[in-house]
Amino acid sequence: MCMADTVLVARGLHKRFGAVTALDDLSLALRHGEIYGLLGPNGAGKTTALRIICGLLVADAGDGHCLTVPLGERPAGLGYLPQGGGLYDDLTVSENLRFFARAHGLSRPVDRVSVTLTAHGLTERARQRVGTLSGGWRQRVALAAALMHAPQLLLLDEPTAGLDAQARERLWQQLRTLSAQAVTILITTHYADEAERCDRIGYLTAGRLRAEGPPSRLSHKLGLNVWRIGASGEPYETLPQIDSLRFIRDSDGWRAVARAIDLPPALTEWCAQAGVRPELTAPRLGDALVWLAGEQR
Repeated sequence: MCMADTVLVARGLHKRFGAVTALDDLSLALRHGEIYGLLGPNGAGKTTALRIICGLLVADAGDGHCLTVPLGERPAGLGYLPQGGGLYDDLTVSENLRFFARAHGLSRPVDRVSVTLTAHGLTERARQRVGTLSGGWRQRVALAAALMHAPQLLLLDEPTAGLDAQARERLWQQLRTLSAQAVTILITTHYADEAERCDRIGYLTAGRLRAEGPPSRLSHKLGLNVWRIGASGEPYETLPQIDSLRFIRDSDGWRAVARAIDLPPALTEWCAQAGVRPELTAPRLGDALVWLAGEQR
């Protein structure tokens, strides 16, 4: 990747909290206008990475740049939406936006708030206290606050957690619109369907980047093979426990995920006894995520 095309470069980031290693030699590079999804279990280091990028934490080791300034110095063109939104419950929607407009040093903050309320469909809720809003409306206000200064790079820490399907869809439509306008987005998520909407994804475990690439190619990059095992009367508990396999429940059977070229004899024998025929099938992103989660365990 050409450095001239990058908005964010992080090299060899390390961060420890006492005896806990939060980041272990993490390196990332984000292109202009791309949506990059950072996945991984709780405690993998996703939030720590975002806080270092936006300057709220200092890495123990490593370097890089963010929007042309050294990593750790918060540039003017950076937007950050933390978990929970970072809003003040006892203030109204309008008051929250006015606070963030002034925090960013925007000129004519009252006018900027008015424009933002209209742009995000918040005018009718301008005088409502944020603490009384539903999860979807609260997140809409948080995103509006993060976008008030027209950032070039937007960091989103699990922005859809707790949202219903309609609110999640609306948020992703906004993110795609921003991406088309050359805004680069780094988003953390636990949802496989959201990961599929990203241009590239990275999977973290124990602070280390285990896999990275376009969602459609991640299974291939990991060298995974997947066999579909049709429905049978055999219960899941009778499937052989094989360390080199991960089983995923499918709509009408099971998917066996492995790095092996051939199925292990124990599973071949089980299929023969159950009267089903395993069929090699195209791997999915979900197969890769299950495999990576199994590696961590």
